[in-house]
Amino acid sequence: MNMIRARTFAPSRFVTSDAIAINYPALTLRSSSDELVNTMKFIEQLLPDRAFVVCKRSKTPSVQYASENCRKILGLSAASVMKMSLPEFLTRVHPDDTGEVDQCFAFVNSMEPYDPLEYRFTFHYRIRHGKGHYINISDEKMALSATPGKYMYINCFRDSTGDVKLHDVRLDLFKLIHGDFRLIHTFIPRLSKTIFTPRQRDIMNLMSKGFNNSEIAGLLSVSANTIRNHKNLLFRKMNVKSSIELLNAVGAIKDE
Repeated sequence: MNMIRARTFAPSRFVTSDAIAINYPALTLRSSSDELVNTMKFIEQLLPDRAFVVCKRSKTPSVQYASENCRKILGLSAASVMKMSLPEFLTRVHPDDTGEVDQCFAFVNSMEPYDPLEYRFTFHYRIRHGKGHYINISDEKMALSATPGKYMYINCFRDSTGDVKLHDVRLDLFKLIHGDFRLIHTFIPRLSKTIFTPRQRDIMNLMSKGFNNSEIAGLLSVSANTIRNHKNLLFRKMNVKSSIELLNAVGAIKDE
């Protein structure tokens, strides 16, 4: 069962290529005495209702640090979280939520590349607690920088079961505006017929008119490599292997 659910989460949830991964260099937490680790432990004391997990963002994400609060919030020891791969951790997502959580990750990746310090993302879904029952979780993803050009990627988990009832998996997108992170968009997969962003719709519209990657890049004032990355992500979203298959699949969705 876990193997089936693990495959439900496509690679699109992670950065989609080594070239893109270069845009997100991660700080390395060297040891338990690392100054950043000590800072995280201090934050945990200030926010006892949060569990923090620091990850290295790449095609194969790895956990660099997990707070002791993981046991309280997730029902998992910090040591067990440290040993988990991210796909393994995500198999704990409620089976009814897995597809929509994957769409939320795909929506985030459709924005690449972006400045990690200017955006924060909060996922809302259900996850299996270490004791076996499911809880509603608020999963906030943020980046901090203590060294120019290096980032620490933090997942902040909060048990939101006692909040307003969770009706849908959703993604809240925040952007840094005038010194504050402000909610600029909420993506709810169930209410969206497709998971295409405005930029992806622009690209598909130009594809349908016969423009190639270089021509589309020129018309949208981006690089041809950016267009290729968007198209590869679209292929994975729609489970197709070519531009013709993609346009046919999109046409079928529009006809529903």
